[in-house]
Amino acid sequence: MLIHKNGKPVHIYTHPWNWKAIFLYLFLGFKLQKAGVFSHYVNEYSQAMSALRKIVTEAQFDLPLRSSRD
Repeated sequence: MLIHKNGKPVHIYTHPWNWKAIFLYLFLGFKLQKAGVFSHYVNEYSQAMSALRKIVTEAQFDLPLRSSRD
């Protein structure tokens, strides 16, 4: 997840199944990163979206969908 603070990127990692953390970070302004990596973390965007689709309602799923960037 990515946000810019003072013009610099700030990344935070969470597990794909941790939907509560994902929504918390989205509400704080972070964006889901569809591609790319930072540090040694693997980008698990597709796994996270697949897990979210199974857990949250369609209306709730709209937030991470709209908050995704390339």
